[in-house]
Amino acid sequence: MTADAKKIVDAVLETTGQALLQGDFETYARHFLLPARFETFDGHHSVITSAELAAMFAAIRDHYAQIGLKDLVRSCVSAEMQPDGSIKATHETRMICHGNVLHRAAYPVMGTYIHKDGVWQINACQHAVSGTSPYGRALMGQAAA
Repeated sequence: MTADAKKIVDAVLETTGQALLQGDFETYARHFLLPARFETFDGHHSVITSAELAAMFAAIRDHYAQIGLKDLVRSCVSAEMQPDGSIKATHETRMICHGNVLHRAAYPVMGTYIHKDGVWQINACQHAVSGTSPYGRALMGQAAA
């Protein structure tokens, strides 16, 4: 693992996680390079426009509200600088609900980070979750059922 790459990924994860928790779409959006690809076990979702990213952000926040999310703990487990200057990384996500209860087992996410306009941005991520789960549906930009 490259120490600098890990620091970059941890910083992006912290920033986007706090933005999700606080409802700060502008900060969240600044860290995504569109078009961006989101994948689950059951498929993928390409986000082309800022409006589509906003819809996905809202669906994720709705899901968090439904489960009573208190904290989002994401930890980089591997990060490597690539020859093209991008970073390939994997992190684990834990969703902590009221009463400090883990909503589900930690799950890995593999992502590609690209530096553009002075900001590290996520261009693609693969979430090891079912696309038909409430969270998977939110990642796919679908409203909560």
